[in-house]
Amino acid sequence: MGASGSKQSSSSKPLTGKERKDIFDYGTDSVMEALKGFAFPQYQGLGGGDFNRLEKSITDSRTAPLKAFEVDERKRVDQNLADRGLWASGLTEQAQGDVTKSLAPQYAGAGADAATQRYALEAQQRDVEFQNKWAPLNYLSGIWNGTGGVVSNSKGNSWGLNIL
Repeated sequence: MGASGSKQSSSSKPLTGKERKDIFDYGTDSVMEALKGFAFPQYQGLGGGDFNRLEKSITDSRTAPLKAFEVDERKRVDQNLADRGLWASGLTEQAQGDVTKSLAPQYAGAGADAATQRYALEAQQRDVEFQNKWAPLNYLSGIWNGTGGVVSNSKGNSWGLNIL
């Protein structure tokens, strides 16, 4: 076990408004100098913000297989009734109505899912745009807050205990 020691004195003083401003100006000037010639990318939202087209695209992708199935099912129903000699009867209209009723919930679900995705993406894009607008101000605020410290210095010796 050994001991080492020394005396230490320290002093500190708050920065003046001018000192804070000078540090802030130096920090912002340094950032601007570093960014000269930098090409800032422009934020590109979803398809220029055409959320109607997005929703239609999502709906179409979900309903395309339903439409193909519906066409085949209607043909099958018509053929079945024609084979039984009942195509011209009122049963054809009823059978086609049954096809429509059986697929209606799936069409409705596709539309609802598309709308849900659309509104979630719209909200997400608004959040990103909002954050991007505040980002430069938040950065400058951080530089300003960094100037709010205290000027300190230490001189002298310090006492310490070393355990070996």
